[in-house]
Amino acid sequence: MERDHSHKYNAFISYRHAEPDMTVAKRLQELLERYVPPRSAEEAGDKRIRLFRDEDELHASGDLSDEIRDALASSEFLIVICSPNLADSKWCAEELRIFRDLHGGSTDQIIAVVADGDVQEVLPPELNIGIRTVVTASGEEVREEVFVEPLAANVAADTPREREKKLKKEYLRVAAPLLHVSYPTLHDRHQKRRTKRLITGGALVLAAVAVFAATVTTMLLRIRTQNVQLEEQTVALSRSRSDLLAEQSLQALENHDRTRAVELALEALPGDDDPALVTAKTEYALAEAVNAYRTENRSAIPRTVRTYTGTEALRMVATDEKGEGAYVALLDGSGTVFVYHTESAELICQIPFEGSNPVNIFVNDEGML
Repeated sequence: MERDHSHKYNAFISYRHAEPDMTVAKRLQELLERYVPPRSAEEAGDKRIRLFRDEDELHASGDLSDEIRDALASSEFLIVICSPNLADSKWCAEELRIFRDLHGGSTDQIIAVVADGDVQEVLPPELNIGIRTVVTASGEEVREEVFVEPLAANVAADTPREREKKLKKEYLRVAAPLLHVSYPTLHDRHQKRRTKRLITGGALVLAAVAVFAATVTTMLLRIRTQNVQLEEQTVALSRSRSDLLAEQSLQALENHDRTRAVELALEALPGDDDPALVTAKTEYALAEAVNAYRTENRSAIPRTVRTYTGTEALRMVATDEKGEGAYVALLDGSGTVFVYHTESAELICQIPFEGSNPVNIFVNDEGML
């Protein structure tokens, strides 16, 4: 089928100005004029469908009859919106008559769209009458009326929502003759294009997900890097604090306050979470405070009793309230208690320690546990 480019409109929409006819006519026009035909249809005719609907085209016209006649003459097809309302409209009947006269009485270019009611009851009888030319025995050509099945699309439904749903499917049945392609061909091309769009849309969604995943991964790596930097800063701060306390311990020792020096040296230790954070200055300050490597006479540590648990990495307890001797007990990370004489640096004994219960260490006046 070839498109007749002499026509201004692809089709003229004839309808009764009552519901649901008006809504169906308006919605059908929107769907058809927005429809982008596939390439096969474009090759047969125009790229877009253009329709005439009197409410849009003649709102400012002074002589509707003349305008309607011109529009009918300029339209290749006539679309008739059929419902029980149609039989009461003399204007629709007149539009149908004029269009048939313009096409020699033929109904081949008329498309019926059933908006409401039973198909057999709402279709105008004229649509079932066609004209055909026959050759008599004498060779004379004669035109006669024959019964024909009109081109039709049915969108009748019980509710407006159902009617809209059917219209979105059936409008292609109306578009096919306007574009001069068969309905199966147009429907097949339409479905393929829709599938392609869905695949493209799915690919775009997957691409968006991939970009999102990459962004999240980058953010997580950045957060991880920041956490590592924060941990490094925390370690540096902890070591700086330990060194500062170690300096204060050495200063206390210079001021002959050994007890305070030991307390500050022990406070400088980082704890059980990470014994590796112990600095060289902290070890030195602790060794100086407990007199671990000196034999010269130094003032003794007051003899008091303190309690420590096995969960501590390195802790000290000293005894002798009379000041006649100084002993220090050190509990290391392996769970062993070492007891030293602070003036002679002699290891008095070592005691294995198991469990998390506190341990009390007592030293008598003779230096015995």
